[in-house]
Amino acid sequence: MTTFSFHDERLTAAYAVGCDLHIVAGADGCALLVSDAEGHVVALKRWHFSRPASGHSSTDTLTDLRGVLIGERMFAWSFRRVRWAWVGANATLVPRRLFRAEDLPAYFKLLLHPAAYVYGYDELPELDCFVVYALDADWVRLAEQFLPQAVQTHFAQPLLRSWRSVAPSGDYDVRLHLHPQSAQIAVFDRQNLLFYNTFTFNHANDLLYFTLLTYEQFRLNPAEIPLTISGHLLEDSDGWRTLYRFVEHLRFAALPQAAHLPEAARELPDHCQWDVVALSRLKGVSREQ
Repeated sequence: MTTFSFHDERLTAAYAVGCDLHIVAGADGCALLVSDAEGHVVALKRWHFSRPASGHSSTDTLTDLRGVLIGERMFAWSFRRVRWAWVGANATLVPRRLFRAEDLPAYFKLLLHPAAYVYGYDELPELDCFVVYALDADWVRLAEQFLPQAVQTHFAQPLLRSWRSVAPSGDYDVRLHLHPQSAQIAVFDRQNLLFYNTFTFNHANDLLYFTLLTYEQFRLNPAEIPLTISGHLLEDSDGWRTLYRFVEHLRFAALPQAAHLPEAARELPDHCQWDVVALSRLKGVSREQ
């Protein structure tokens, strides 16, 4: 189901050849951002896959994504560059000193059921580590079928690099990014990453539990350390009200520096677009094995 759509009238198939297409996709939904040669946003669109979080299978995701890729005409156009970030795929962070590109399956030996996976890794130079991930092979083939030129990466790369770039240099920083039924949370200490996790949730109380568990794990006081939120959460939602009862300083994330959305694209607050904006500003490329 389409939940948000902005399309600048300048963006046509002919104009697209000079533009970049950025896609963030996973079990919860899909979003795209198109930017022109000057970096101006000329399209933003979001789809929500409305299924129970506990019962959403890889096959469901494949069916939902195929429907979006068939139904959206922009995916048939030629773009200058295309980058695709996967949300919710199996991923782990590996310190640089322990990383071996030739041993990617070994990082998941105890974590995954036997199946056909496409393994990849992205460097996080600011954090001195790599994000290593295992993608469902059918997901990869679907993306390649519709967008063969796309560079595929894991969403942890743009998310963590963008978070680190705005983390305070002299204090703790707790950040939460939400999709409709899943979330990522991280703790930084003076821009050093202490913790990163992905979880799924069905109710606001689940969201609260994982958030407070993170504060407790690092002995952080939720009455003192703010929680900065981006993604799928609005101030009048159950999730916001539940978090606000226990975390005294809640705030929505501002977009990364120098990232600007046109006024016509602000039907949703800026923090709701953090995912595709962060991907659009990512430097460097991913690698797949």
